[in-house]
Amino acid sequence: MMSTIKPVKKIIFDNDDVNIDSEHLAMTVMDDFSCEMVGKYVGGNALQKGHIYANYKGTSTDKIVQALIDNYDLPYDSIKTDYQLGDIPDEKVALAVAEIVTQQTIDAFKGNLKAIPNISVALKEIDKMLGGIENRALCTTSPHDRMVVSLESAVDPVTGENAGLAELFPDEENRRVSGYDYDNKYEYFLQLNPDWDPKETAVVEDSLSGVRKALTASQDFRVIGTVAASSYQDKREQIGKLLQAGARIVVTDVADLPRAVEWLNNGMNMNNVPQFTSAVHHNNPLQGDQRVFGPSPTTAIN
Repeated sequence: MMSTIKPVKKIIFDNDDVNIDSEHLAMTVMDDFSCEMVGKYVGGNALQKGHIYANYKGTSTDKIVQALIDNYDLPYDSIKTDYQLGDIPDEKVALAVAEIVTQQTIDAFKGNLKAIPNISVALKEIDKMLGGIENRALCTTSPHDRMVVSLESAVDPVTGENAGLAELFPDEENRRVSGYDYDNKYEYFLQLNPDWDPKETAVVEDSLSGVRKALTASQDFRVIGTVAASSYQDKREQIGKLLQAGARIVVTDVADLPRAVEWLNNGMNMNNVPQFTSAVHHNNPLQGDQRVFGPSPTTAIN
């Protein structure tokens, strides 16, 4: 006997490359800093450009720094001296260096950050579906100050005006969460919000690590993937990774997020596919991985 599908009543959004087209900026700062730091102590081109983005997307800055220290056996004492960290314990070095990178990232965000096209409209439409903004939250691995700057600074890519994301994700009742200091941001979110039933909650993610963290926190979460950000050079490859990791649906335009929620709510019925506006990929255990095109909702290809 099939279990009854609970409708989605709440949604948790990741931030970078979900609401804001930021990851390329943030990872460029991290990549440049990492190449400089590793090169300083190892020499030459020990770390190739692009390594950080390829291997650590969705990973918090302090964990990236610690991985570089461990993988390249970087000298703690020299790092403390060269980066003016003072006489701190070795276990605090990665966090201190990450704070430097975070400040550089914040500086890069100011005046350069754009919202994902159509995200503000999609969020408002979802609020109507769910019965209010209080049923939607944000959960990111970014530090709190970077999260705040990104929400306050992002501009609409069409109008050039502020996208209003700070108002769309108000800092109220644990609905704007930075999980920077936690191994799994979604486990932390559920600790803060025990009344959010995972069986009635969808998660919107763009990264492989984000999907995995969501499903590690609860297999009952239904994950919607997105590849709407400009940073993906091979969106088809990323779509495959998100589906393999456990995303139910992957949208290529966030304007389709409300329709994705609608489709989840009808059990992803292939006879009742919403009118998507752009290509949508899905992982329906009854149908296999297929792609549904918005203009022809009944058309799917393997």
